[in-house]
Amino acid sequence: SPAAWDDAAAEFTRQACSLMGQASESPLAVAVAAGAAALPKLFKLAAVMEQNLQGDLRTCEQLPVELEIGDEFVFHSIFAC
Repeated sequence: SPAAWDDAAAEFTRQACSLMGQASESPLAVAVAAGAAALPKLFKLAAVMEQNLQGDLRTCEQLPVELEIGDEFVFHSIFAC
């Protein structure tokens, strides 16, 4: 089936890039996708903070909560070990 061929092609690309030490997806595409996934949650957080008079989200140095944006955007740094 075409879907199986697409899955096989994607897996082949991931494996080949892994062997060559390259990213299988564009870092820019990953950053844009992560930002798009986080935007609705950031808008909601900004609205809640404004409603509760807790300050402006733009002036915070760090977010007051952790945003979950999906497992596909979780990376493990070797420097954290």
